[in-house]
Amino acid sequence: MKELVELYNPLLYVTSNFFIIPTLLSLYFERFDVFWMIFSVFITSLLRWGYGNEIKLYQYIDHSWVKIIFLHMVISAIYIINNHITDTEVFKAYCLLGFLLNIMFFYSIELFVYESSCPMLCVSYHMIVHFYTCFGFIFSLIIDYNYNQTWSFFLNSCIVLRKYIAYNLFNMSKDQ
Repeated sequence: MKELVELYNPLLYVTSNFFIIPTLLSLYFERFDVFWMIFSVFITSLLRWGYGNEIKLYQYIDHSWVKIIFLHMVISAIYIINNHITDTEVFKAYCLLGFLLNIMFFYSIELFVYESSCPMLCVSYHMIVHFYTCFGFIFSLIIDYNYNQTWSFFLNSCIVLRKYIAYNLFNMSKDQ
C-alpha cells in the first residue's frame, strides 16, 4: 500500500506547485500577512512531496506546519465574525470558513480512504485539498483583515487568561 502511495507522489508534487499562484498574488496585492503563510506552506509542501520519501523530517515539518496555518486561518475567520468588522467582511469570513471546512472534509475523507486501502483515491482527495487551499488563500486576499493580528489577539487572550487564573487563585488562598 505504501509503495502505491509513493508511486503517486509526483502528482502531489505537481499540485504543490500550484501554491505559487496565491503566493505571487499575495505579493502582487502587497498582502504580506497572507504571503508568509502561503509561502511557508508552498515551501514545506514542495519539500515534502519532492523529497518526502528520502527525508522523513520534511513530512513531519509539512504535516505540523500546515495544521498550524489551518488553525490560524480558522481562528482568524472566527475573530472577524465575532468582532463584526463590517457586514461584507463577516460574509467573506463565513465564505472562508466554508473553504476551510471543505479542506477539513476532504482531508477526513482522504484519511478514511487511506485506511480502506485505496491509494489512488487517497491521492486524488489530497490533490483536491491542495486546490481548495489555493482557492482559500486566494479568497483570503479579498478580506480586509491583517492576519498577523490573530497572533497578537491569541497571545493577549492567553495573557489575560493567565492573569485571571492567577488572580482567582490568589484570592482563593486569601479567603481560606
